[in-house]
Amino acid sequence: MEQNRRTFLLAAGGVGTAMTVSGCLGDDNGDDDGAQDGSEAEYPEPGRDINAWVPFSTGGGYDWYVRTLAEYIPRYLPNEPNMVVDNVTGGTGMAAANQLWRAEPDGYTWLLRILSGNIVQEIAQPDQVQFSNTGFVNACTVAVTPIGWGRTQEIDPFDDWEAFADVVTSEQIGTPGATNDATVIAVILGALTGEWEMDDLEFVHYEGHAELMAAMDRNEVNIGTSTASSIVDFTEPDGIQMSVTIADEGTGDGPALTDWETPFDAEEVVEPFRLARPISFPPETPDSVVDTFVPAVEEALNDDELLAEAEEGGRDITFMGREETEATVEAFEETWTEFEDILIELYE
Repeated sequence: MEQNRRTFLLAAGGVGTAMTVSGCLGDDNGDDDGAQDGSEAEYPEPGRDINAWVPFSTGGGYDWYVRTLAEYIPRYLPNEPNMVVDNVTGGTGMAAANQLWRAEPDGYTWLLRILSGNIVQEIAQPDQVQFSNTGFVNACTVAVTPIGWGRTQEIDPFDDWEAFADVVTSEQIGTPGATNDATVIAVILGALTGEWEMDDLEFVHYEGHAELMAAMDRNEVNIGTSTASSIVDFTEPDGIQMSVTIADEGTGDGPALTDWETPFDAEEVVEPFRLARPISFPPETPDSVVDTFVPAVEEALNDDELLAEAEEGGRDITFMGREETEATVEAFEETWTEFEDILIELYE
């Protein structure tokens, strides 16, 4: 897997209602595909907008990815389409995924998904979920980011696992949402290590990473779990600090979990928590759309300006094509299903 120091993601959007006359009526030969020679219609069509969806509110990591992609990807697509960013919030990413599932499969609707969170929702909240994670056209991945824990100045820095576990089980924990993967990982981390149970944790849920960080900045909660990149975004010398990254490499000024001495195999614990951010299209989106779109994403990820911007913001990029992304979705689903009982209990 090739990894660059930069992250950005494009999310999917709604499709415009206007259609060309040829798209509605076919051509003179009676073809329904709208192309005069019977071939597939051009994608993207000249002058047609592509809406890019963010599953959270403005200001967080997902929002940064989508808005950055909306600027750079059009440079590498035919006809340089305009991309319109929309924040489709609700249900910790569930609302956006449900809407994507119902969207027209024509390439003008795509979403940067919260993969682990959507998988958890499919397992634990089947009565509210209208999608199948493997049923989307999972076109490519632009980032694989770890979960981190941040603290305010009210909490002393953690020197080791024992000090961290004491605070986690004694303080209110801010999260980006009840079904967010950061929340679930907090519970599963206790199950894997034997250090705490779900009833030992007191959560305060917010709608998205940016709202959580704003709450920590106001000292509503003094410890929170979120994507490591979101915590770094809001880190200030006299404010929020990165405490630990649940990975084998630290983020910002904080250590990695594997840097601490722990009463368990930290390398094994962090393995399931590498969070992929795929760009997904509705089911039955044509291969021709994906074949045009994915190379544009890869080229944008190698754009020098975008790379410089990502490096300045401390963001990583991990590009995976369609085949590897689909395999990753299946692997994540298999991993999270192992914790089905915990997940169902968490959301009862």
